[in-house]
Amino acid sequence: CCVNTSMSCVRSRILLLLLTNCAAALAAASGGGSGACAATGGSETPECRSDSNADQVALLQSGLHVGRRQGRMGREQSSCAPLIFTGEALTVQVRVGSPAQYFDVIADTGSDDLVIPSCRCWTCQIFEPCFDASKSSTVSLADWGFLLSYGSGDIETRAATDIVGLSNVTTMLKDGVMLIQALQLEDVGPFDGLVGLGLPKNSPLESQFLPTAGVQRFSVCYHDTGGALELNVPVLSTAMEQMGTYHWGLGLWGISAGSSEVPVFACGADAMTSEGQRTPCGAIPDSGTTYLMGPMSQILVMYASLCDAWERCAAMEGKTDAEKAANFKFMVSACNEWLEDDEGLEEIPSLFWRFGGSNETAQTIELTPWSYIAYLEGHVEGTHTTHQICYPMIGEYEYPTSTSGSIWIAGLPLFYQYKVYFDQTVPMKIGFSEEPCGGCQDGAAKTALLTEQAVPLGGGDGKNITGSPSRRTLAGGIRHATRRKIMTLSKTPRMPDFNISEPL
Repeated sequence: CCVNTSMSCVRSRILLLLLTNCAAALAAASGGGSGACAATGGSETPECRSDSNADQVALLQSGLHVGRRQGRMGREQSSCAPLIFTGEALTVQVRVGSPAQYFDVIADTGSDDLVIPSCRCWTCQIFEPCFDASKSSTVSLADWGFLLSYGSGDIETRAATDIVGLSNVTTMLKDGVMLIQALQLEDVGPFDGLVGLGLPKNSPLESQFLPTAGVQRFSVCYHDTGGALELNVPVLSTAMEQMGTYHWGLGLWGISAGSSEVPVFACGADAMTSEGQRTPCGAIPDSGTTYLMGPMSQILVMYASLCDAWERCAAMEGKTDAEKAANFKFMVSACNEWLEDDEGLEEIPSLFWRFGGSNETAQTIELTPWSYIAYLEGHVEGTHTTHQICYPMIGEYEYPTSTSGSIWIAGLPLFYQYKVYFDQTVPMKIGFSEEPCGGCQDGAAKTALLTEQAVPLGGGDGKNITGSPSRRTLAGGIRHATRRKIMTLSKTPRMPDFNISEPL
């Protein structure tokens, strides 16, 4: 997720004027060319290529025509793009330019931009691949860019216009391709860039890929071996009207451990403390964040509640929430002592979340331990022995708001357990389906399980999660009948970095 202090996705966006005179001086000092080509650094500028300007204009106009036509087609034809789980993020392949250059970018519902490495990045490590503008006949480079701030550091970019494609959807993205010119990231990893799938914005400065390409609805999910980004999916009848101003967001009306029928330990009626507050808590479904992220005070009670609901943990000595939380973390980290070939993880309680939308509908979802417990290289709590341990994919993130309470960032565990739907038609909606995430083997999005009825919001005193139990509870079993393996995380998870001074 990126940070924005002005418009969206909470990025600190600073227009970066390219220092043409400085570039010309550097080029001259190093014995480079002269004139406009030297001033702009050479091959990335259309004027410096061997093609004639007339040919370039003709190709750009042709590309614009093709992009618009295929964008319209995208509204009528479903498509599916495979997602790869890297151990910290979900990546999808996009193509940019003519002829196409390919990049495996992070599919990020918490940001807006398409960001890819430029071959002329002057502070980058060696990127492979990188975008070579001199090889694209349809590129047009702007004389400005943005400074994008992410949880892992800052990226300086230059805006460009070019043909962009994902699966069978193609469009001309005007000033929407952000080429990395310089970056300061703590851990780049297998970073080819990212494609922002965030809440559609009306920005005069840039274009977002999916709205420009005419995609109205999409879904994101993944499983043990991969996942899928499906475009132009059918309408999900249970989808709730999203409540975010800057981000995809929903109200959060309670979290409980072990059952949807027990009292909530967080985000209940007692969290409605501010005048004008709409919901006890809020949630951002963010496929670009590895963990479930929330306030530490609620995480402490979450761990204690999970311990109380877990027979193995409840048998340990512990009276206070802090003691119970420590017991839970220890028992999880020592999973190799009680798991046998990944069997038995289901004895850890599920977490139940009650989401609500602005259309006064709600849906209670269940995150099983398969979604939020993972293997990580580390040491068992209280020891110095390093080996593969189990770790809860839950982390601290303080994001208080006056209208939506504390904001939870619902990261990859949500997308592992459910197929998450995003509807960009007005009013925009978010929904969750227990339809299995089968990757892209079966082609277009399925329509099974899309006819569940939304549960009306209301009833109860706000201290208990109301409404029907989840489908998994009614079925009496785990959502996926096939045998699973516990997922393995990399050492460096992707963290959110929203502007916490702004509302949901």
